[in-house]
Amino acid sequence: MGKRSSFANTWVNQTNLGKHFGMSAIAIGKKLAELGLKGPDKQPTERALSEGFCRSTPLKDGTPFFMWNKKKVSELLRSSGLAQLSGADADAYETARALVAAAKEADETGIDKLFFFMVDEVPRSQRASVNRWLEKLGSEIRLGE
Repeated sequence: MGKRSSFANTWVNQTNLGKHFGMSAIAIGKKLAELGLKGPDKQPTERALSEGFCRSTPLKDGTPFFMWNKKKVSELLRSSGLAQLSGADADAYETARALVAAAKEADETGIDKLFFFMVDEVPRSQRASVNRWLEKLGSEIRLGE
């Protein structure tokens, strides 16, 4: 397990953070701004950096990038009134988002095999939960029970 596993369990990007609250990376970014962790320039605030809510992890090409402390930020988000999803519901949310993206790609390319393969891979026991998220995401896609 070692260092890499520990890093991955502690530090996440906004997309991964949002998954646990049923929110997109953009919505999480707006919430982080409301909580004073991101400034008007959409960069982490001095507070976010100095109090360990995030850390700089520049991309290989030097582009600035920041990872968020999953535990600290999740606690702050919960204390601000957001409900954290269960593991199963977070997975259903992620599946619904992936299906929406695959359907969009299928519409744009005319190639829908991947989309139908993905639908077939969703276990029947999870379909009701995925359908709820599809509806919340504004998608017309529904999986058969």
